[in-house]
Amino acid sequence: MKIRMKNKFLNIFFLLTILCACDKDSDEISDVITIEGKVQTNSSVIPNATVIIDSKINWSTKTDENGYFKIEDVTKGEHQLMISKNFDEGSFIEKSYEINSAVDIVLNILTLPNPVSLNEPEINLNSIKLNWNSSQADDFREYKVYRKTDSGLDETTGELVHVSTVRNDTVFVDNDLLFDQEYFYRVYVMNDVGRLGGSNLIKTSTQEGELITFGNFEDHSILDLIEHSNGNGTITLDEAIMYSGTKSLYYNNNTGSQISAWVNKKIYLKPNTSYKFSCWYKGKGSGGDSGYWHFRLELTKEGSGVTLNDLRVPDDNIGSDGYREDDWTFITTTVYNGENTDPYFLYIRTELEDLWLDDLELVEL
Repeated sequence: MKIRMKNKFLNIFFLLTILCACDKDSDEISDVITIEGKVQTNSSVIPNATVIIDSKINWSTKTDENGYFKIEDVTKGEHQLMISKNFDEGSFIEKSYEINSAVDIVLNILTLPNPVSLNEPEINLNSIKLNWNSSQADDFREYKVYRKTDSGLDETTGELVHVSTVRNDTVFVDNDLLFDQEYFYRVYVMNDVGRLGGSNLIKTSTQEGELITFGNFEDHSILDLIEHSNGNGTITLDEAIMYSGTKSLYYNNNTGSQISAWVNKKIYLKPNTSYKFSCWYKGKGSGGDSGYWHFRLELTKEGSGVTLNDLRVPDDNIGSDGYREDDWTFITTTVYNGENTDPYFLYIRTELEDLWLDDLELVEL
């Protein structure tokens, strides 16, 4: 008779006490055997665990309150013994063994790892921080974290967002998420063969907020995010001219041609969703002879050059003498994001000598 763990190439004979049947006359030898044993974690016995051999219902049972089980009338030879336990909060543990025996056997102690549990997450506008207890499995290989936007989450339906092979690495921050969006998470514990268990399923949401968080231009930190992509204009916050609040974004063009800048902050839009894109602006000096060249704001997809419907000055608002300093104009358009899930960046392009922006918004319709 030979017994070995399927989940790890270790001899477990030292864990098992094998009781052989007494010598019998040849005419009393049976073709079936009895398999019994005790199941526990590192800290306690496991009652009501499912024990099944070769996935056959007639070779299955539940452990009693002391963790014991007994399965009779099992044919001699090679079999797979699977033990699993589901817990009330949704976590589970499981482990399988390969057994090859021609006599009755008693498996005194079969130890399953403690379940891992996801704790209450920390949420922000565009990120969720997860943490869980470490697995104590001897044959631990890695954690896998899966995410989904509905509760039907498992390894086949969810998106794999994190893998760690370090036992004590039990913290993961999921970044670049949509704001005010519901998410579901589960952690799976793996060994070299497959699953050892899974955590509880948690439901959480990112915080409510604005898609463009810098649109009132009240915080000087916005200047650290702006990078020039064409021309050498000067961008500052103007504390003397504003539409509302105490500041506006001021773009001075001293090149005589178009200049461009972009804000290095990712903007995530929901797929198949429309948004209202708007701002207040005023310009001074001559510019292009159409709204496209005069001034426009673009939402451009990262790394592709693909741009949604841009926000620009209507052509009938363009005059040969440019704009007076006291003109604040509201412009708005509707943008639609199709199946895209990649982030967008905001680009500012203008041929005006001076441009002020304030109260820039992007709002879901």
